Amino acid sequence: MDTLIRTCAAVPSVLPGNPQACLTSALDCISQGAAVGSDIIALPALSLSGASCGSLLQNRAVLEGTERALSTLARKTSHINAYVIVGLPVLHEQGIFSGCAVLNRGRIIDTIFSIDAPLPLRGYDPFSEEKDNPNAGPFSLYKCGDLRFCVLPCSPEHLTLYAPEAVRRGAQLLVVPCCEPVRAGEIHRYRMLVKFLSQSLGCAILLINNCVGESSSPSLYHPFSCLVECGKELSFQSHALEPFLLQADLDTDIISSQSIGTSKQSGGFSVGSLTPNSKSRLLRQVERNPFLPSNYSDAQDYLEELFSFQIEALAGRIKKTGLDSLILGVSGGVDSTLALLVCAKALDSLGLERHNLVGVTMPGFGTTDRTYLNSISLIEQLGAEKLEIPIKKSVLQHFEDIGQNPSVHDVTYENAQARERTQILFDLANQRGGLVIGTGDLSEAALGWCTFGGDHLSSYNVNASITKNVARAMIRQQAQSRDFASLSSALLDVLDTPVSPELLPPSGTGEIHQKTEDILGAYELHEFFLYYFVRYRMAPSKILLYASSAFESIYPLEQIRSTLRVFLQRFFAGQFKRSCSPDSAALCDISLSEPFFSIPADGSSQAMLEELNGTALPF
Repeated sequence: MDTLIRTCAAVPSVLPGNPQACLTSALDCISQGAAVGSDIIALPALSLSGASCGSLLQNRAVLEGTERALSTLARKTSHINAYVIVGLPVLHEQGIFSGCAVLNRGRIIDTIFSIDAPLPLRGYDPFSEEKDNPNAGPFSLYKCGDLRFCVLPCSPEHLTLYAPEAVRRGAQLLVVPCCEPVRAGEIHRYRMLVKFLSQSLGCAILLINNCVGESSSPSLYHPFSCLVECGKELSFQSHALEPFLLQADLDTDIISSQSIGTSKQSGGFSVGSLTPNSKSRLLRQVERNPFLPSNYSDAQDYLEELFSFQIEALAGRIKKTGLDSLILGVSGGVDSTLALLVCAKALDSLGLERHNLVGVTMPGFGTTDRTYLNSISLIEQLGAEKLEIPIKKSVLQHFEDIGQNPSVHDVTYENAQARERTQILFDLANQRGGLVIGTGDLSEAALGWCTFGGDHLSSYNVNASITKNVARAMIRQQAQSRDFASLSSALLDVLDTPVSPELLPPSGTGEIHQKTEDILGAYELHEFFLYYFVRYRMAPSKILLYASSAFESIYPLEQIRSTLRVFLQRFFAGQFKRSCSPDSAALCDISLSEPFFSIPADGSSQAMLEELNGTALPF
């Protein structure tokens, strides 16, 4: 697909001053990159001569040798469907300096002079529009599928000067061939710099520094490469003795969603276009839970910050409304448990008694002893006020009023319980001058897994930005904290309890019979779909490709596909519920409320389903 661009840093070995030896290794690396379907193959600066040649770079024999090597390289790569970027010294009327040649199917389509002009070139202005050769500059744009990229041959130190202008002119990928000697600590610093620029500019950056085999005197030309997409490092390698390839698939859907640049080629010259190669597999690491940072310590910090944001948002609402009584339905499940912890800490932060929190347990037809006892234990140990209000009697009366057979366990049977519970909570809030705290999470909202006019409603929802599995991770973290050490056993048992609305009678042994994930499919899949569908507006076929890569060892492809169908159908069908959702704060980068995301309440999923059904993955 044209939105996935396989990008390769090919780092050959060099024999400084011997272009033919450099050519041999360069061709070998390029061939290896082509063999895995790379669309862009970039070599370091001065890869056809060596960067450590010193004065040899001004010797005509070396210059003529690199020219012949370039011609041979072009001829021997004519069968390769890829952009090949190779570094060499270039003779110009103003002097000799480091440059890059861009090749495509045997043609030298562009020659780019180094921005830094490290050789005897003076007075060169890369931003000038008045060049003898308008394409001899760093802002020529090349198109590969849906990706626009440019080549910036410069020192990593100078990326901060030139990268913003390149992105402004429409570049989504910056290919940066370098030949900088390195000292201890500099590689880490360059990686951090590239990550920062990539994230702040919303672009991808491929940095390729040095070949293998450079002279180690008087400086060390250690080779390393990194590929970063919108602040996320897709790949990094650092070697000293052997040639290597660094490869990953860039995603233009992700880049386009974050780019600050323009799609117009403002000041850039369109030089070439290429249709990407077909991919037999996805060449990038895909995390199973994109809502959490992949690094453990980062994830722990993120969860703690998210929890503090929930507390801050609720405390602010309490303070502004002056309603300091919190009414919360506590089921013994994940969502109400997290909301319970948030409510307790919000009251603490305002210097209010936890007795202002009213935890209401409302046993119904599907309530099990396990969830009932956990809810009671949590309320009591937190020091909240406990209310127990069974709903069976009132629901049966309601069934009689509307002529519903209580032995028919249909949607009416289920939803009547949810609406009865919501009515109780709102009436208690009126009675006590308080707020009904909503517990519904982002995963349930995406799937429409809530009762309209029932648990769908609240005065303020503290979990609206939290997915089911993020909520589980937050509870696990709090169970290990000093603040809730006394609740640890109950919290961990909540996590071990199957997710269920408990609206249908339990099994004969008193266990939960109605399990949400048996009905809908795994929440971790739905949350994965949700992230890529909303965050990056990906087509279903692309989402399926990503999910199959992330979960191939857990779920068969057809199971992932069928669960994605369920997601798309329910996501569109449930929009009318999200159109009138309770008030809440957007706490992460995914929100289903305007202006973050908007679809019509009567929109159709048909086009999405047709696109998905027509997808046959190559693996």
